[in-house]
Amino acid sequence: MNGNNLTQKATDALGRAAELAREYGNREIAQEHVLYALLSQDGGLIPELMKKSGIDADGMKEDALSAVEKLVRVSNGNGEYLSQALNDALSVAEKQAREMKDEYVSVEHVFYGFIEKPSAEVKRIFEKYGVNKSGYLKSLLSVRGNVRVTSDNPEDTYDVLNKYGADLVERARSGKLDPV
Repeated sequence: MNGNNLTQKATDALGRAAELAREYGNREIAQEHVLYALLSQDGGLIPELMKKSGIDADGMKEDALSAVEKLVRVSNGNGEYLSQALNDALSVAEKQAREMKDEYVSVEHVFYGFIEKPSAEVKRIFEKYGVNKSGYLKSLLSVRGNVRVTSDNPEDTYDVLNKYGADLVERARSGKLDPV
């Protein structure tokens, strides 16, 4: 995978995953590290997509951390290698970005890669929380629409109306709008 075609959030998630691998003495950076990093991002797209799907993102994050804690620790574990499962998922992410005609690989592509090529533990977590391809793509479409990833910071352009707008009709109905 070419690190130059990752969005800022994807780069941040992989960097945080590497830190986590070092912190826990893991030789490899695994999907579990990246999943935890994706679910931990402040204002991140993945927690938002999980919530839109009715999935407990915080519970999933806790399970991802528990999975990290179960990974083999070694005395010289410094998280300098990507696991084969993570490599496979990142290859799928890159392919998915191309299919969506995106110029950058973003967090949604990485998560999609996990759905398509999950490690055994990530698969267990996804099954527990009901994460599946069709539900994920439906939530992604509702947030992203048909916007393409053409910059390294696309997450700021998704679902802008809900982020910065106000539903005046709903406010009026609930009596929270000043009639003046």
